[in-house]
Amino acid sequence: MRCLIGEVILLRDEGAKGAGGVTTIRIGWRSGAWSELQVRRPSSSDHARTPERVLERIRTLARDHADDRIAEILNAEGLQTRQGLPWSYQRVHQIRGYHAIPTACPIKPIGSGARGDGRIPLREAAGRLGVTSGALRHWWKWGFIQAEQKGWTDPLWVRLDEEELARLDGTMAAQGHGRWRIREAQHELGLSKEGIWQRVRAGELTAYRARVDAHWEWRISPSGQEDRQPRFAPSGLAPVRWTPDDLG
Repeated sequence: MRCLIGEVILLRDEGAKGAGGVTTIRIGWRSGAWSELQVRRPSSSDHARTPERVLERIRTLARDHADDRIAEILNAEGLQTRQGLPWSYQRVHQIRGYHAIPTACPIKPIGSGARGDGRIPLREAAGRLGVTSGALRHWWKWGFIQAEQKGWTDPLWVRLDEEELARLDGTMAAQGHGRWRIREAQHELGLSKEGIWQRVRAGELTAYRARVDAHWEWRISPSGQEDRQPRFAPSGLAPVRWTPDDLG
């Protein structure tokens, strides 16, 4: 090849030093002919850019997941930031903003309706269930509803799909779901009320909201088991009645 090439000229564009750009390569052949090609010149920061495959993964996940959940998924998949660090909510949020990647799961409500992950704002969930927002916050504390909140000052988002709605509006209890009243569950399982809540939060027990005459009460069953019972079977224990604030 050296015998064929007489001269090579590199022509740099007018871009700032280190900013990247295009370099023109002119090759003068010993025959007197010239060839020319252009190549991209990498910038000094190219090595620190987030790989496109990671950006594409974030774009895909942002359609159905909030930023903190995206961070969890990226870390589980072994993907890191451009600095080799694990992903966090803040890092995902910054990358989305820098690359103008929209999210379907905002922290603050934008209009009405469900987010990309199916959760709806607290007030909307309370309206559908006919209770107060304060009641839903109690239920969340007990583990009786699935919800998430980024920070203490941020809005609460509640999962309320068809199955959850039926569990909370009395439909499933009317069909026989819910084995014990709260006090019955305490007696049968040997747990305090706080112990019941802990088991519900852990997914070991499921709570069903039941309409009994003029009041509402909660029914508890082991999760993942057929729990239909004769509707409101007689019991020697008095039903648990919650305060108006708890019930909404």
